[in-house]
Amino acid sequence: MLFRSAPSSHRPAKDEKHLPHINDVRSTLCRFANLLHTQGLVAGLDGNVSARLEDGLFLATPTASHLGVIEPQDLLIVTLDGEVQGDGRVTSEWAMHAACYRNRPDIGAVFHAHPIHVVARTLDGREMDPAVLPEVLVCVGPAPIVPYATTGSATLADAVGEAIRNADAAILERHGAVTVGRTAQQACARMEALEHAAKIFDATVRPPTPLPADEQARLAVIRDQLGSV
Repeated sequence: MLFRSAPSSHRPAKDEKHLPHINDVRSTLCRFANLLHTQGLVAGLDGNVSARLEDGLFLATPTASHLGVIEPQDLLIVTLDGEVQGDGRVTSEWAMHAACYRNRPDIGAVFHAHPIHVVARTLDGREMDPAVLPEVLVCVGPAPIVPYATTGSATLADAVGEAIRNADAAILERHGAVTVGRTAQQACARMEALEHAAKIFDATVRPPTPLPADEQARLAVIRDQLGSV
């Protein structure tokens, strides 16, 4: 099957009393989803975000959501199998989020956006070496490129989940980027940093050279101390 369609549900939402912090999670996730739009990292109905809950659940944006105006009550509770707890239709890319959570028990948020400069570089094969900029090495780390696959497909979900297994960011050819973090703030910051790095690369006159290996090693230690991959 090409697409993993989330099962439709018309049952009342599960009692949220067993999720005592869910209102805080809703508010925080929306705040940083709104920021993606403010920063120009998504346009129109682009992008989707999620945050892990307890008991194998996560909050996610509905399909065709405008991240610039999404509100806490709009977010849906979803199982890792795509079952919506209550009414609503979750983003068609829910399986990509679920794959990240399955492969990374340490993360609490997944952000998918369409940063202009990051996407543009995939169109003509200009790769970004994170070892060039110290802040990218520390904040983002490796960002493997995921070959093009149809949006919402099982192929894309599996490929992104595999890429995120050992990285906090992945660049999706012709499509966008996915970043993860312990928190929504961290996932959002990584998306911003990735796009900022792409702008710097685009401003260079000649291909930049990587930092020396010993400096990369020192920065890797700092990254580990900050709780990254």
